[in-house]
Parts: sequence; structure tokens; C-alpha cells
Amino acid sequence: MISVVIPVHNEEKNINKLHQELLKVLQSIGEDFEIIIVDDGSTDGTVTEIQKLHPVHALSFTRNFGQTQ
Repeated sequence: MISVVIPVHNEEKNINKLHQELLKVLQSIGEDFEIIIVDDGSTDGTVTEIQKLHPVHALSFTRNFGQTQ
């Protein structure tokens, strides 16, 4: 199985296009796959857009934790 994990922050306008393109590539490979999108405390409509996507596993943080150091 192929697992793709994507962190996002305030990507409301881009998440659908990313999902469409990623699905094309993953489906062409012919292996089982999962897409995991991790929302890092977005303040726009990113979470709402993620909830519309299938097949996607979603995680959502309550605030922006940013990149660890």
C-alpha cells in the first residue's frame, strides 16, 4: 500500500486541484493507496474542503503548530 501524507495550512483554493492530480497519479500506478491530509490549524475553509474529498483520511489540529525545530 502507498501512503501519501500531506500537511496543509490555509490551502482552501488549492486542495481540490492537488487531490485531483494526486488521484490521477496514484490510480495510474495500480496499487492500493491512502491519502492522509493533515491540516495544521488553517483559518480559512481548508477543513471544509478536505471534508468533501474522497478517499481521504483527515487530521485537523486546533491551531498552527508549524514546523518543528
